[in-house]
Amino acid sequence: MRNADRSAAVLLLAGALAAAAPLVAQEAAAPELVNRIVLRVDDEIATLSDWKERTATRIEQIGSVEGMSLDERRRLVADAGRAAMKETFDELLVLSRARQLHLEATPPQIDRAIDNAKRSFGIDDDEAFRRALVDNGFSVESFRARMARSILFNQVLEIEVQSKIVIEDEEIARHWRSHQEEFRTPEQRRVEDLVVREDGPLDESARAALAADLAARLVAGATPTEAIAGAAAPEGAVSAVDLGWVEAGSLAGELDALVQQLAEGGVSAPVAGRGGLHVLRVAEVRPSVVRPLSEVREQIAAELSQGRYEKAMAEFLERQAARSYIVEDLPAEAIGYRAAVVGTADPLFVLMRGATAAPAAAAAPPADVSAPPAP
Repeated sequence: MRNADRSAAVLLLAGALAAAAPLVAQEAAAPELVNRIVLRVDDEIATLSDWKERTATRIEQIGSVEGMSLDERRRLVADAGRAAMKETFDELLVLSRARQLHLEATPPQIDRAIDNAKRSFGIDDDEAFRRALVDNGFSVESFRARMARSILFNQVLEIEVQSKIVIEDEEIARHWRSHQEEFRTPEQRRVEDLVVREDGPLDESARAALAADLAARLVAGATPTEAIAGAAAPEGAVSAVDLGWVEAGSLAGELDALVQQLAEGGVSAPVAGRGGLHVLRVAEVRPSVVRPLSEVREQIAAELSQGRYEKAMAEFLERQAARSYIVEDLPAEAIGYRAAVVGTADPLFVLMRGATAAPAAAAAPPADVSAPPAP
């Protein structure tokens, strides 16, 4: 093993043992082993404390998802140990491949990754960043080590997976032609709303008369401002609201139905709604159109690439597992982990999509390094 490889292995082991140190102190008198290696892939290892930490993080994520049924939450918690070990296994496979390819994360690469992390955290002061790391259980050195792992991780995926995915222009164009409705924009109307306010200075009959007057002036071609001025509406009686571009279903109840019936330039009769009597004017209509290929080319390429990426990633991990030396000493809750579903098909990932954290970095396309793989 090269010196650099030994150093990396020592860093990983030291970090894992450091995390378990309090447990060791508490259990000094106990004969049982508090921490141990639970998974080895070639020269990459994961310890029991690594797995416990990842499992706890996953359970915390499950608890943070809103709108999940109790049965689904229980199922995900029951499977958390296996899913956490599968994430660990996939990560070790990738890092083992980095050794085989003799990849290294250089100090300048790590510095750039840390700068990216600072920007993403909105921190530009080194001391503030150090304090933030300490608050999250990191030292600068341990964070640099984590960043180095992340860099190697992404380098392997670029070489072994991403570089093998090619999307031809002809394929993009063919997909666009055969999925036209997916790229259709809905019809939109730019709507102006004059509201004769029920909390204004007028009584019910005066509000109705003012609303009818405003509608007539809009029909005659006045702008909302001109209509209000021409009607000599008392202060506080009318609010002019530019609703902007709206689609069918965007407005409440009867207002939405009225807007959809109006042609460009059309004005509605006064209708009761939230806050008072509404007089609606459709200032402009944008017809429904299919977005041109030039606008959606990158979107299509990304969609096609994502589907192939997931397949290529699974194939790479399968190949790497077949040629790796694997030793397991699993906790009971992790047995059967290879059948666990992680990555973008992971139910937890689907539920948390758009959240700040997502499990299984190994199953997502590589991005600019700004954070380490999930612990």
